[in-house]
Amino acid sequence: MLIRRPLIAYCCGRKTIETESRAAYLALIRRLAVGSGDRYDVAVQIWKISLARAGSDDWIYHPSWLIWGCLTDWVENRPHEREEAEAEMIEAANEFLALDGNPTSEREYFGRWVYDRCGYERT
Repeated sequence: MLIRRPLIAYCCGRKTIETESRAAYLALIRRLAVGSGDRYDVAVQIWKISLARAGSDDWIYHPSWLIWGCLTDWVENRPHEREEAEAEMIEAANEFLALDGNPTSEREYFGRWVYDRCGYERT
C-alpha cells in the first residue's frame, strides 16, 4: 500500500501555502537565472511575490522584497544601466540557487545582498 505524505501542513494548510509560495518563488528565480523571459519582468514578479509574503512565517520574503525592489528600481530609475542591473539580477538569482536551501547560507546571502550590494543601512 502506498502511503502519501502531505506537504508539510498544519493549521488550516498554512504551511502548505508557504511551501507552494516558496516553489513559485524558486521557479521565478530559476527562470531569471537561465534567461527565460524578460529579466526585468521576471524580477518584478519575484518582487511582487516577496512583497505579498513579506509578513509570512517564511522569513526570506522580507529581505527578498528589499533586494528585488532595489534591482528593479535600478532599471526604472536608470534605464541606460539596464544591462548592468540585469547582470546583477542574474548574479543574485544564481547565488541564491547555489545555496540549495541551506538556512545559514540563506541568512548570509540576504545579509550580503541587502546591506553590502543594495546599500541598505544596518540598524
